Amino acid sequence: MKISITKKTVIWSLFLYAAAATAYSLMTWGWMSEGNAGLFGDSFGAFNGIVSGLAFLGVLGALLLQIQALAQQQKQLELQQEEIRLQREDLELNRKELVRSAVAQEESQQALSQQVRHMAIASRITLCHELYPIFDNLRVASLSRNPQDMEGHARYTQLAKRCRTELEQIFEQTVVKGDNTPNQ
Repeated sequence: MKISITKKTVIWSLFLYAAAATAYSLMTWGWMSEGNAGLFGDSFGAFNGIVSGLAFLGVLGALLLQIQALAQQQKQLELQQEEIRLQREDLELNRKELVRSAVAQEESQQALSQQVRHMAIASRITLCHELYPIFDNLRVASLSRNPQDMEGHARYTQLAKRCRTELEQIFEQTVVKGDNTPNQ
């Protein structure tokens, strides 16, 4: 709150100070007796009315200043409430964005997991596809080297059958049933 001191205010203050100083000096130096002091004070009756009116105007001025201050506080409160409302809206938008981000991350994680399963299936297919001919060639080679070695022949035959069975199971799971989860 800004208080302004004008030239008029200074002049009135000096006038009131001079009047009070004159009255005090007249009373203290004995120019006025105690009985005459009451008469002297009564001679300023109109001045007392003016001072009382000015005091009342001062009270009204203070009341107006308080009303203005209250209006400013009300405006500030409204601005703060608007700012809080905007912050709530912003927080709600952030929350919604975080939910969308979490859903997108979950979907990405699921897609990545499915890709890992597909890669595992593809690697099993590749491994079995490459090992089957090797085991079959080893079986034929073991028979041609030593036709009496039935144990080696059986072992390579069993490994080749196992690769073939694995390929058939993978095909059954992924193509026929639509299951992308590889058997371990």
